Amino acid sequence: MPNQKSITNIDLVNRLLSRLLDVSKIIVPTRIIAGQFDFVVPEEQLQDQFDQLGASDKSIHILSKSSHSVIAHEVDKVLDIIFNFVQ
Repeated sequence: MPNQKSITNIDLVNRLLSRLLDVSKIIVPTRIIAGQFDFVVPEEQLQDQFDQLGASDKSIHILSKSSHSVIAHEVDKVLDIIFNFVQ
């Protein structure tokens, strides 16, 4: 059997995402809206992506009553963030 490196699915996903999501190239104003109870995209990962954003006008909003579907859980807060952003 050939000597092959073992790679897990999460390793593969992380490698692909790091190549696809070079957020340092994003320089337009950016808002990240996420839920405190989002276990799909952990807050640490969001913060890391936020810190790497190339945009100088950026903010992150962690909604306290939401999981991954923030628009379903806190629609008024999400809309307020969006409306304030586009005004």
